Amino acid sequence: MKFLHCSDIHLGKTFNGSDSRYKDYFYAFTRVVKLAIEKNVDFVIIAGDLFQSGNIAPTILLDTIKILERLKEKGIPVIAIEGNHDLFRNRKDESWILFLSRTGYLKLLRPIWLPEKNKMIFEPFDEKRGWGGFMEIGGLSIYGIGYWGSSTRDMLQKTLEALPPQADIGIFHGGVWDDGFINIGRVSGEDIAPLGKIFRYVALGHGHRRYKVPEGEESAFAHNPGALEIVHPEEASRGEHESGWVCLVDMPVSPVNTTTVQSDSAPVGDKPGSSVNAPDSPSDFPGSPSPLRVSPTVEYIEIPRRPFLNLRVFLEGVPQNMKEVKTAFKKALEEIKSGTSLSVPPVLLIRVEGTINFSPHELDPEELEPVAAEVFAPSYLEIANRTAKKGEEDNTGRGNRDIDQIYEETILELIEENPRYGKHSRDILNLVYRIKNEITDDETPAEDLVDLICRERMRMEENHTHNGSYAFYSDSNKRFPL
Repeated sequence: MKFLHCSDIHLGKTFNGSDSRYKDYFYAFTRVVKLAIEKNVDFVIIAGDLFQSGNIAPTILLDTIKILERLKEKGIPVIAIEGNHDLFRNRKDESWILFLSRTGYLKLLRPIWLPEKNKMIFEPFDEKRGWGGFMEIGGLSIYGIGYWGSSTRDMLQKTLEALPPQADIGIFHGGVWDDGFINIGRVSGEDIAPLGKIFRYVALGHGHRRYKVPEGEESAFAHNPGALEIVHPEEASRGEHESGWVCLVDMPVSPVNTTTVQSDSAPVGDKPGSSVNAPDSPSDFPGSPSPLRVSPTVEYIEIPRRPFLNLRVFLEGVPQNMKEVKTAFKKALEEIKSGTSLSVPPVLLIRVEGTINFSPHELDPEELEPVAAEVFAPSYLEIANRTAKKGEEDNTGRGNRDIDQIYEETILELIEENPRYGKHSRDILNLVYRIKNEITDDETPAEDLVDLICRERMRMEENHTHNGSYAFYSDSNKRFPL
C-alpha cells in the first residue's frame, strides 16, 4: 500500500489580505493532489491544520472542495485529523473538517475522551456520523490521535492506554522536539517513543519544519513533512524556506493476526460493545515490534514554494534625507538580489536598519516600496522601519539592536523591578514569550493559555524544589540561557 502524508496546509491564510498570498496556499495543496494522482497512491493523509482557521469564509470552503473533488473522482480517499487551527474556539466537537467528512470529501479520525472515566476510546469510523477513532484501508489499520493542546503530554499517556498493542499508522498533530522553544502541543522524543512500539508509521503535523523521530534514517518511525508554505515570517530564516515537503510512504501489509476489541462507549445511535478489528499483541510485548511487521519505506518529496525573503537591509553611511535613504536602500537591495536566483516573484519582507541624520518618524516605508518593487518585483511586499537617528542610537544603551533583543530586555527590566519575582525573573520572561507567540498565532483558545500558565507554574515549582534551577528553552531566534 502506498500513501502520501502532508500536513499544515493552512488554506485561507493570507498576509494583510493579499490575494496572491491567499492563492499560494491553494497552489501548494493542488500540487500535493496532483502528485498523489501521478504516484497512484492508495490514500492521502492530512495530519492536521488543513485550514488556517476554524471560522473560514464560504469561498475558502468552496476552493478547498474543488481541490478535494479531484481526489474523490480518482477514488483516492483522504484521511484527516483536526489540528489546532481547524477547530472552532468554543466548539471543539465541530469543525469544517467534520463537514467535509460528512459530505464525503475526506474521512475524519478523532478519538473520544471520557473525562468522567479518565480514559480515551477509539471507535471505528462510521460513515453516517462522519467520523471515528480508527479505520482500515487495504489491510492497514489507521488511528487518529488528534491534537490535545497544552494537555498533549498527559493525553498522550491516555492515548497509549487506549491503543491496541500493534497497529500500522497513527496520525498525531503534535510537535516533537527534545529542545527548542516549546509551544503548546509539543512533546519530547521520549514522550512519543512508545508510539514507535505500536505503529509502523506515525504521521506528524503541527511543527512547520521537516524532521523525523528519531533522526536516524533506519530507525525513524515518526515523520513530519512540515508546512507546505511559509506560515510565519520567522520560518523563512530556518534554512528550509525554498521548498515544502510531503512524505511518500510505501507500506507492505504485514501478516499480523487480528482480534476483536470491545468498545464500552458509543455516541447516540451507535451500539456499545461493537466489535472492531485490531492487531494481536506479540508474545514479548512490550518491547520491539514483531519481526513479522515490515517497516515502510519513506521518501521526502519537494513541493515548490513561492520564494520567501525575510531581509534585514542596513543603510550604508548616514543618509541626510529621504533621497539618500532611497539610494542606499536600492544599492543594498541590488547587492542582495545579485546573490539570489528567483524564478518567480517572491514574498518580500524587509526590515530597514541603520543610522540616519533625521527623525526616523520622517522615514515613511511606503516611499521605499517603489524601489523594492523595481528591484525584486515581489508578489507581496512589506517594509518596516527600524532605523535610529544619529546621536540617539545609544541613549538607552541598546544601540541599533535586534527588536527581539530590545523586547526581551524591556520585559526583563519590568519583571526585575518587582523584588517578589527574584530568581524567577527568567522563568517569567520565558513564559511571557511563550504566551506572546501563542497570541500572535491568533488561533490559540483562551483556555489553552490559562492551562499553559497553570502547568508552567507547577513545572516551575517542581524544578525549583527538586533541582534548584529551571530549564530554559532556546532556539536560534530566542536568546534564553540554558
